[in-house]
Amino acid sequence: MEIFWLLPILNIAACFLTFFFARSVTKSKAHLWTVPVVGFSWLVALFAVGQIIVGHDVVNQSKEWFDFGAGSVRMGVHIDGFAVVMMVVVTSISLAMQVYSISYMRGEVRYVTYYAIIALFTSGMMILVTADNLFLAIFGWEIMGLCSYMLIGHYHEDVANSTAAIKAFLTTRTGDLGLLIGSIMCFWAVRTFDIEAINVAAVEGVFGGHLLEVAAIALCIGVIGKSAQFPLHTWLPDAMAGPTPVSSLIHAATMVVAGVYLVARMFPVFAEAFDIGQFGGIESVHLIALVGGVTALVGAFLALVQWDLKKVLAYSTISQLGYMIFGLGVGAWGAAVFHLFTHAFFKALLFLGSGSVIHAVHTQDMRDMGGLRKVMPRTYWTWIIGTLALCGVFPAAGFFSKDEILAGAWHNSYQWVWVLGLLGAFLTAFYMFRATHLTFHGDYRGHGHPHESDNWITGVLIALAIPSAVIGFIGLPGQLNLFDGWFEPHVVHEIVERYGLVNESLDTTTWVLAAVSLAVAAAGIILASMLFLPKWRDSWVPEGLHSGWTTRPPLSYARTFLERKLYLDSLYGTLTLWVRDSASRAMYWTNMHIVDRVIDLTGAASLQLGKGFYMFDQDGLDGFYNGLAAVTNRGGRELRRTQTGQVQQYAGVLFAAAAIFGIFFILVN
Repeated sequence: MEIFWLLPILNIAACFLTFFFARSVTKSKAHLWTVPVVGFSWLVALFAVGQIIVGHDVVNQSKEWFDFGAGSVRMGVHIDGFAVVMMVVVTSISLAMQVYSISYMRGEVRYVTYYAIIALFTSGMMILVTADNLFLAIFGWEIMGLCSYMLIGHYHEDVANSTAAIKAFLTTRTGDLGLLIGSIMCFWAVRTFDIEAINVAAVEGVFGGHLLEVAAIALCIGVIGKSAQFPLHTWLPDAMAGPTPVSSLIHAATMVVAGVYLVARMFPVFAEAFDIGQFGGIESVHLIALVGGVTALVGAFLALVQWDLKKVLAYSTISQLGYMIFGLGVGAWGAAVFHLFTHAFFKALLFLGSGSVIHAVHTQDMRDMGGLRKVMPRTYWTWIIGTLALCGVFPAAGFFSKDEILAGAWHNSYQWVWVLGLLGAFLTAFYMFRATHLTFHGDYRGHGHPHESDNWITGVLIALAIPSAVIGFIGLPGQLNLFDGWFEPHVVHEIVERYGLVNESLDTTTWVLAAVSLAVAAAGIILASMLFLPKWRDSWVPEGLHSGWTTRPPLSYARTFLERKLYLDSLYGTLTLWVRDSASRAMYWTNMHIVDRVIDLTGAASLQLGKGFYMFDQDGLDGFYNGLAAVTNRGGRELRRTQTGQVQQYAGVLFAAAAIFGIFFILVN
């Protein structure tokens, strides 16, 4: 198992080899330096899954890095069922994205740099998911943030792209302050950064009270920033400025789930801090469930009014991240992580499918698409599989994971969250089939002659469509599923048992809830088809409502509210400008009235001091030394007169001086 130490190192090495050697040796083949490494990492992840399933082994290896008196910092890996599942997600999506990029990014600027940064990102995510302590996890967390900034701004010649990169960087850094503060508080409470020790301390009550609550809130702020939760979700849609494969890897399947991973890994801390086991009524309203539920709805509503295909998927990602967070918030730990697992595959499939469409029609605006089903059949059918999985339609993967979250909310007495999730499921089906009909059905409304993508692109789509269609069955209750003991960390299992949290069930209520969820999704699909599928719209929608049906009050007000993104961007922009202008005015006033005044006074004082020193030098020192010289000169002249050559006179002076000195010593003594 020591090989786990090597995986991040190998990916970092691939990054530097690609950047320094592929740039001059094999510039157009930069992928040859990174694809084999991530492929090897993928095989190791699959091997680790088998080892842990069969042997139920947990690898926990660490070495002391340094000791600073208050405690020691260790660097190590912790590999359990949860970690290897995340490794499979990271390596699978990274491998698929890199193969896809061979064709998609061919001939693009900074091709070598692109692959180098992707390798560095993969290493950062691997560090995060295998780290046994918060100190090391923060390294991986920040590596991903840096890579995200560089990849979003890949086409930085465009001001909009560089602006989006800066926005993402600053917004996530805002959340990262919370992560740093929370991690430091955990350390001073437990005297270690070790995640397992912190979880155990929270469970046993050693780490508790208000300190635990404040630390959990600070950590939650980090999660809100990184995983694009309301109200810090605004960076994710703008991040679509990066290349589409980047959107698939970082902003759909891996980096943005880092916050979800943190909550899941430190679930005992959040469970004890927010009393997740307190069911029913107002007591069940806590930060995790509230943030997740609101984010799921906000993302879904904002996706309704988007015309940019990638932004529809971006807001969908925000909504699904909200599902994962509120799944953890209602105590459905296994269901939430299972949804993280399935979502990675079908959302990566959808993003890469959108890239195939954009590659063919050279636009992201769905109003310039349509009719692509006939000319892009492989892209279309893989898109349909991903869409059904996202909408939670049986038997696609999303049905099992999303339904388990909703069932967990119901069984754990979080009915208010269940209602929010059900509404989100309806909206998801509606906006995804709206996008499907606008993109693939009807007549082509764009320019040029679209065509199916090449085998590099469609091959990856087919490879991702397979798990998107069938992987949900591994979570079917009663079978080999993600709720078995090999997957759930021991300390999490202890929390689940203590509070009686429900992750799965086979009772009648579960099947009824599944049927309700499926019916809601079907209603969303049908309504979207009636409004946006041409042949249905012409048959079912009355004349006059075919277009402009959302331009009439009160829907027009709601649409404007959503199109302005809840005015959050305007609010943040106004706040930023206010802070900038206020800071500018304050700095100007400080400069004019304080800094300039201090400098002027310092200059005047220096001038007066210089004058004083000049007068002292001229009238004091010069006068003293000139007077001393004059006295010495006068004395010399007087002494010169005594040089007469008369011995008697010299003897008289000598005896007189001796007499004077003798009298002086007599008087003194």
